[in-house]
Amino acid sequence: MSDLVERGIWERTACEAVGISRSAYRYKGCGDERSSELKDRIVGLAGEHKRYGYRRITAILRRDGERVNHKRVWRIWREAGLVLPRSRRRSRKAGWRVELPTRAEYRGRVWTYEFVYDRTESNRILKMLVVLDEYTRECHRIRVEYRLDSLWGDRHTV
Repeated sequence: MSDLVERGIWERTACEAVGISRSAYRYKGCGDERSSELKDRIVGLAGEHKRYGYRRITAILRRDGERVNHKRVWRIWREAGLVLPRSRRRSRKAGWRVELPTRAEYRGRVWTYEFVYDRTESNRILKMLVVLDEYTRECHRIRVEYRLDSLWGDRHTV
């Protein structure tokens, strides 16, 4: 484009021939020297703080008085090839193993209890504590009350 203008063709005609606007032709980028300084600063901060990502680096730059957009920091971050180290999987502690539920293999080995709720004709809530044998699916006890306290098991027998 500038070759055409240097040959003596008017700027307007050259821009129409190439298909760009005159303002795009006249545009001067804002400071490549500033970008190199900013890149050096970002790379330095990333080396100093290995666990920081581009967002935190942006916050540090802004806190230090630099007027910088996070998208520009991201672009420089990618161009410099900066990445965060992958987080390693944490190994499980030996004492915190989750055990499988006990399997009911014969009568009376595994018992479960469940709270069941229902409503009366007068719209009051009935609460029922149901105790089951897992193997036979037999219901051994049902306790029905309007209110079952948490201390109920201490004061009463099932």
